[in-house]
Amino acid sequence: MSKKVSRRGFLRGMLNPFRRDEEEGFSGLSPLLVRGDKALEQGDFKLAIECYEKFLEEEPDSLEVLKKCGYAYFKAGEFEQSRKYFNKVMEVRPKENFCLLYLGLGWAKQGNLEQAVSYWKSYFNIQKPLVQRTINSVVALFEAKEDQDPLKVAKEVEEAILEQKKTK
Repeated sequence: MSKKVSRRGFLRGMLNPFRRDEEEGFSGLSPLLVRGDKALEQGDFKLAIECYEKFLEEEPDSLEVLKKCGYAYFKAGEFEQSRKYFNKVMEVRPKENFCLLYLGLGWAKQGNLEQAVSYWKSYFNIQKPLVQRTINSVVALFEAKEDQDPLKVAKEVEEAILEQKKTK
């Protein structure tokens, strides 16, 4: 059953990262988010997680920050924690491609291709054809009962993600 979010709560969750913080004289994004994003970009996943979690204490319905926190946990190799954040997003947006992709990747990295495929079957993103093609291939081979190494599959998907980023 999906979690109900009021229109007001949904809009606040979307707009709060952009609200102006008059007391600090800061306009634009929250300083916590800027710091978290910079830490994530630099590979300091622990700091990124701290920033995002602190922001979520005040704005627990921010779907974008929930995704970022899940991604930071994923990059830190803490797949169980990443799933908690991605699943919160999925309660509101059950077809969120980013979450489907990384939930599947987390399971594949843990050696569970069946769980990975269960998420990837719902992944559909024509904006990322290289990733989509790789996911489709993995799912097709899984359904054909072909033997696939989950860690090799995870590596192939991650390579497709990197290659896709180059084509922007």
